[in-house]
Amino acid sequence: MRHHPVAQRYADALFTLARETDKVESIDRDLEQLVELIASHAELMGVLSSPVVATGDKKVVIWKLFQTQVDSMVLNTLLLMVDKQRADLLPQVQSEFRQRVDDLHRRTRATVRTAFPLEETHRDRLRAQLEAQLDRRIELEVVEDPGLIGGLTVTVGDRVLDASLRGRLESLARTLA
Repeated sequence: MRHHPVAQRYADALFTLARETDKVESIDRDLEQLVELIASHAELMGVLSSPVVATGDKKVVIWKLFQTQVDSMVLNTLLLMVDKQRADLLPQVQSEFRQRVDDLHRRTRATVRTAFPLEETHRDRLRAQLEAQLDRRIELEVVEDPGLIGGLTVTVGDRVLDASLRGRLESLARTLA
């Protein structure tokens, strides 16, 4: 998914500050926590996105709720985003920041969809194969998807490897058509 260029700039600035102060991991956790918290409270989301609520009032709410919950860099970033009417980009900023953290640690996230539960030995072997191919540490998320019928799909970034029975049947149907 391509993110808004403004979200990328906020993430770059925050990441630079986090690296300078050796707080990359804690900022990453705080951003994730903040995004989850806002997303799980519809009232708060409504206040932040409402054009009727004054910017100053939004900032007071954010300050009162989060001043002791997140690092000041994260809080100040959100307050700046509210000032610039960009608070809606916070999830994208968090995602962009996480990408930079992953790049720093030479880590890549991969999603594996399987029709049936994947045994730990198969999971480890798949992770090892991906790590060898990509020359990066792989964080593997396994999702069961009975619709695949059999086999699996692996998504790494924008790349998808479809080794599912459903994928093969669809490919066969396209060939026959």
